[in-house]
Amino acid sequence: YQRRVRGAIEGMNVRNCLSILILTLVFLGQVICITPTMIHLAFTGKDTERSVSFVTENVSRIVAAIQYGTSATQLTELGVGRSFVFQAGASNQYLINNVVATGLAADTTYYYRVGDNLTNTWSSVYTFNTKSSSITYAVYGDLGVANDVCLQQLITEAQKGVYDAVIHLGDFAYDLSDNNGLNGDNFMNNIQPIASVVPYMPSPGNHEAGTDNFTQYISRFSNVIDGAGASSESNTNLWYSFDHGLIHWIAIDTEVYHYFVDPNQIKRQLDWLEADLTKANRNRNQVPWIIMFGHKSWWMKNTNWDDFEQISNKYGVDIY
Repeated sequence: YQRRVRGAIEGMNVRNCLSILILTLVFLGQVICITPTMIHLAFTGKDTERSVSFVTENVSRIVAAIQYGTSATQLTELGVGRSFVFQAGASNQYLINNVVATGLAADTTYYYRVGDNLTNTWSSVYTFNTKSSSITYAVYGDLGVANDVCLQQLITEAQKGVYDAVIHLGDFAYDLSDNNGLNGDNFMNNIQPIASVVPYMPSPGNHEAGTDNFTQYISRFSNVIDGAGASSESNTNLWYSFDHGLIHWIAIDTEVYHYFVDPNQIKRQLDWLEADLTKANRNRNQVPWIIMFGHKSWWMKNTNWDDFEQISNKYGVDIY
């Protein structure tokens, strides 16, 4: 392989040489992110905010930022956030960046781009809206890379505004860690046409357990920790809640009973769930519906639904 690349380079100009170099690095499993990729939105628990996560190459200095506004040519607002190094695979490392757009008005279309405010390197301009009524959700689970037969329809409908947010009930990519983490990278880029225009709210499934205790899931959707996880005081994206419109949404981790079982973790989730439902019931005049979601149903193995059922019935969860 190296001899073939060397022979090809000898007869080419500098521009083609650079192209061959980039292709060779990709072939060897290195992620080269010249501009932001894997862009995805999330609710934060505050109607006036949206969080955005994106990936860039691993550089020593970066000011992760979002520029946004109500015109594609006037992105006058700026928000900066945090960045951390993510080791997606043995030879697959990059920065995950999380930023928040604040001060958003209801029922407004916003234009935004994300990138590095230090080097002035930006993504393309995307849009999202802050619709506050007549909201439609796309709810699904078990979406892979190799057999994503519904992906194109989901993309088309997201771009047309058919639905306003996604609730993904676990099992992403099959699996996020496969092939040096490139399978997860491909999945995140595949959903970008959806997740860059509508909030993409996840919950973990059994395929996120992998061999790393949900690390791929936790890292790739870390903007949910900073947003809904912080505002709901769970401080995790394994379980969290947020209000949107007339619904109080609660994500739960149904896998906690089977994968990397920790009795203290089970108790932490149940204690948080009861406290969250107590607050949600106090606010039912404003947000009357409570919908809980997770990967597994009550009749499936390794779920121990009794714990969830008792609390759900006690506090009047409307739908699971």
